[in-house]
Parts: sequence; C-alpha cells; structure tokens
Amino acid sequence: ISTPGDVSVVARTIDRAIRSNADAGTTSNANSGVTQVNVNAGVAYGAYTHTASATVGHHVRITARDIGVSANTDLPNENDWVRTWEDIRDPAGIFSHLNGNFGTVNNIITSYANASGGDSRQLSAAGSVNYFAATNEATAWVAKDAELTTTGGVAWATTLANSDVINWDRGITVSAATDIETINVAGSFSALLTGTATSGSSVGGSLNLIFHNNTTIAGIAAGAIVTSSDKVDVKAETHDLFFAIAPTSGVAAGSLALQGIVSYGGINDTTHASIHNLARISAPIV
Repeated sequence: ISTPGDVSVVARTIDRAIRSNADAGTTSNANSGVTQVNVNAGVAYGAYTHTASATVGHHVRITARDIGVSANTDLPNENDWVRTWEDIRDPAGIFSHLNGNFGTVNNIITSYANASGGDSRQLSAAGSVNYFAATNEATAWVAKDAELTTTGGVAWATTLANSDVINWDRGITVSAATDIETINVAGSFSALLTGTATSGSSVGGSLNLIFHNNTTIAGIAAGAIVTSSDKVDVKAETHDLFFAIAPTSGVAAGSLALQGIVSYGGINDTTHASIHNLARISAPIV
C-alpha cells in the first residue's frame, strides 16, 4: 500500500450491557398444614469470550503519511435504568422497573442469581449461585518482515462504522486495549431483603464467583522494518472494574436459622507492549 494519506488497521469488539439473571421463589403458607419443607435454588451461569485482532501481516509494505494499528475489546456495563425520557414512554421500559429491586437487576446489574423460600412448618431452604466469567483478548501486531514507512504527518482520526472515533498521534502507532466493567450479585437484592422466612427452621446461602481473564498484546515482531520521520509508539492497556456482592437474609421461628455467603473474584491479566530486538526501528522518538 502506498498513499499520500493515512492508513489505519482497526479491530474492535464491543459487548455492551451484558445481563445474566436467574431468580427463583415459591409462595406457601405453613398454617395450611400442607407445606412441610420448602426448597428453592437460583443459578445463573455466564461465560463470555471476546477477541479483537488487528495485524499487519508478513511481508506487507505500507507507505503513508501516518499509520495506526489498533485493537480494542470493550465490555462496558451501561446503566439502562433511564437512558432518555423516551424510555419512560415505553411500557416495557416502565414494567422492567416494577419489582422488588426497582429495576436494578434488569437495567444495571451484569449478573445476578437469587432464590427466596416460602413459609413451611419444618424447613425452608434457599440457595443462589452466580458464576460470571469473561475472557477477553486484544492484539495489535506488526508481523515479521513487514515494512511500515511514514512520510510525516499531523494528528489525525479514524471514524468507525458505529460513528466512534479513534484519535491518533502523528507517526506510527501500534495500540491494544481491553476495558471491562461488571456488577455481580448473588443473593437477596431487593428492598425487602427477602431470603428465607419460615415458621420452622431456615437455611440459606449465596455463592458469587467472578472471573476476568484479559490478554492485551501490542508489538512489533522480529525482522519488521519500521521507519517514521515523527515517532513510533507501541502501547498496551488493560482496565478492570468489577463489584461482587453477596447479600443474604432469613427469618425463622424454629430451632435453626442459618445463613452463609461467599463472594470470590479472580483477575488474571496479561498486558504486554514490546518491540523485538531484531526489529529495525528508525524514528526520532520511540
């Protein structure tokens, strides 16, 4: 490729407002003498994989005013509770708020599991398990024996198909970024904190398991020839934000009232920006 203008190689994966929800509950009356044992379980399982890869391949030659190679994987946790006043005019948007949590689960929380037990004469048990895992990869790469040359330019921008804009500095930029935000709840998340309530014994628990696995790589491989009259910039960035919440509650008139909560979050990130020592780089600033 030879052009007097700019060249951009862009890969972007966006997964907005992920929702993974499970809610279980029963209604019973111990005074009827029928319900002896009441058991409820709510399990939400969500496993997601996202990949974005922008590569200048083997033996590719590009000569341009500026060159940008960018890979981004984005998982923003958007607040859909009320985005615009138009949502209030939509009946579906209104009904999604008419519940014990006032629409928080449907419109804000990423993953959610809950179980609530009704009344029973002997035992009421409820348990909730929420599992959420996201594996994300973003790779911006200049391959072996590729040749990139810039002739001197200015700051510039690329407008994507969804109207998002990437702003570039002059010269050659190789950039990778991963951004993930989640809110995760296992247990009773409502204004009434309804877990297990019974005339007999009560047992309840919540288990919240959250995992973020991100790999963000930006680099120039061995044998690549990169020449710029301005600068060469190679960068990789990873941003993690998550909330893991496990509330529980219970009321019992019997001999046993037991509640337990476990919330575990794991982050495993690899963020790597590199220029191989066998690459040939010529620029005033690297």
